[in-house]
Amino acid sequence: MTSAKKRAASEASPSRAVHVLADEPSRDARLSTRQQCFLQALLARGLITVDDAEELYRCARRDGTTWIDARRRTGDARSDAREDSDGAPSSRRREIVEDAEARDFARFWGDIAVALKFCDLTIRAAKFEGDGKVYMAVVNESATSVAKLATRLSPAEIALFRVTLDDILRDDESAERGVEFMTALNYTELQMSQLPMTQDASGTQMTQLEKQTQTVQKMSKSDKETAFKQLVDEGWLSRSNDGRFLRLGPRTFLELREFILDQAPEAARERWDKLL
Repeated sequence: MTSAKKRAASEASPSRAVHVLADEPSRDARLSTRQQCFLQALLARGLITVDDAEELYRCARRDGTTWIDARRRTGDARSDAREDSDGAPSSRRREIVEDAEARDFARFWGDIAVALKFCDLTIRAAKFEGDGKVYMAVVNESATSVAKLATRLSPAEIALFRVTLDDILRDDESAERGVEFMTALNYTELQMSQLPMTQDASGTQMTQLEKQTQTVQKMSKSDKETAFKQLVDEGWLSRSNDGRFLRLGPRTFLELREFILDQAPEAARERWDKLL
C-alpha cells in the first residue's frame, strides 16, 4: 500500500491506528505472551481508559524500561548529554520519548486488533464527551446471531437498554441532556400504537422493538433500577447531573458507533462524529 493510500485509510477510519496497522500485519501473526496477557486483561475489564490501557501495556512488558531506554531507541546518541542540571530530560527529549512509547503502544495493540479480525472482533478507541477521556474496548464488528450471544446482559436488560437508547436519541435536547432517571423507571406509559408494525402473509406482526417495549412495561421498578445499575457499571449508560439523568455511556459509542451516528439527531451526530 502506498503512503497516500495509507493516509486516506487513516483519515476515513474511526479507529485510525488499528485500521492502518491492519493493512500491514506483522510477519508473525501469533500473539506474544505479553499481548495475550494484555488482551485477557482488556476483556476482563470490558472497558478501560487509554491511560489505564497504557499502564496495562507497561505491566505486560515487564522489561523495566525507563525513559532513558526509550530515549535511546529514538537513535539520538546525544540525548544523555542534553539533560537538565537536575538529571531530568529536557522538554524536547521528553516529547521524543513519549512519541516513541506511543508508537510502540499503538503497534502493540494494533497487532492484537489484526489477530482478532479472525473472530470478527477488533479493538476500538474513542473519546467520550461525558468526561473527556479516551476509552478502549474489544468490540464486535458483525451482527451475527453468534455475536449477539456474547453478552452478560439478560433479555430484559437488553430490552430496557434499547428502549432507553431510542428515548435518548429522540431529539437533540435528549441526546445532549439525557433522559430523567425517574422517568426511565416509569416506562409504562409508552404508546404501542406509535411504534411501527410489520406486515406479512399471516397478518400484522410485532416488531422486535415492540416486543422489547412490552418486556420493559412488565418489569418492576426494582428490576429496572437493578438493570440500570448494571448498564451504568458496564459503560452502556452513564448518569449525569448528580444521577438525575441517564445518558449514553462510552461503551455504547464504541460498540454501536455506526448505529448511533445513523440514528442520532443532526446536531448530536455532528458533535459525536468528531469524537468517534
